[in-house]
Amino acid sequence: MEPLATLPYYQVIREVKSIEQVDTEEKRELKLYPEQVVSKHHAFSLNEVTDITYRWFGKERGLLYLYTMKGIYTFTVKEKPEAFLQTYRQLSGKP
Repeated sequence: MEPLATLPYYQVIREVKSIEQVDTEEKRELKLYPEQVVSKHHAFSLNEVTDITYRWFGKERGLLYLYTMKGIYTFTVKEKPEAFLQTYRQLSGKP
């Protein structure tokens, strides 16, 4: 099944090698389906998602906040997620 909306997000992977720390940025996708929101390691039923918001920091990135009944999950984004949020709000019936 194809997702209704996708949003790229980025995760920094830190590795310690002998005497140095290496940071690698990994691009991932948050996918919105009719029944759930899926990240690389989690799947959230839309019934357990209470809200999705974001806050922009500077010109290059922001944080998307996924509020669930189990807690708040954050995703670093580099593009504004208006289309993703609009699709979520249409599905959930939230303003």
